[in-house]
Amino acid sequence: VCRALAKLNEMRGAEGRLEASPETVIAGPKGMLDSMGLINLLLFTEEELALTFGQPVDIMDTIGERAANSASFTIGELVNVIDARVAELN
Repeated sequence: VCRALAKLNEMRGAEGRLEASPETVIAGPKGMLDSMGLINLLLFTEEELALTFGQPVDIMDTIGERAANSASFTIGELVNVIDARVAELN
């Protein structure tokens, strides 16, 4: 997730950079990302997961749905969802 955040931050201006902290809100009314920013973060994350595990790891639908239904979806919650998804693959 940190590597995906770094890629996303490269695309954003200095004011729009996200801190790699579990408490950083990425989606919801107080989220730092608009819908396109969230999609980019999830795509970058999927790329990093595929490199790490040697196979595709689909998180887009699961996280997209949770983020859309959350008042404040954080990086920590993103990591928790990824952990659960990876555990399903093993």
